[in-house]
Amino acid sequence: MAGQAAAELARRDDKWSPVAAELASWCDAAAQARTEARPAAALKAARQWLVSATAELRQERLAPLADESKSIWADLRQESNVDLGEFRLTGTNTRRQLDLNVTIDGEPGSALGVMSQGEINALALAIFLRGQARQAVGTRLRQYLAGSQQGRPSGAFR
Repeated sequence: MAGQAAAELARRDDKWSPVAAELASWCDAAAQARTEARPAAALKAARQWLVSATAELRQERLAPLADESKSIWADLRQESNVDLGEFRLTGTNTRRQLDLNVTIDGEPGSALGVMSQGEINALALAIFLRGQARQAVGTRLRQYLAGSQQGRPSGAFR
């Protein structure tokens, strides 16, 4: 009986030995993967910080332009009920855009849905017009917008 037990034990060892070697190899690979994953997590955190810092720097660089645009809009808007709010650069890679928060009579809303063509043009100029060009164009533009809101251009730009 001892011989049969020894033979059975040897037979089972022969079946288990290859699996045990494979399992030990897998455990070593898993331990190495965990060790190598630590820097990946730190890199992901660093990348996330870089993305947020870049967005913050963009907002800081955009703030003076937004303030100047709001000032120009205040001059050009005449009787418009649309007030400009925060300017935000959004999107990633090739899908970037400028998001404008606006209020209409104090309520958040979509400016393009309620603005006349003259107001939309004034808004575009308020965003892109700067410095001395603002002073040179301002008076004539106000005259033009006053006429276009009454349904007839005043002829200031003929």
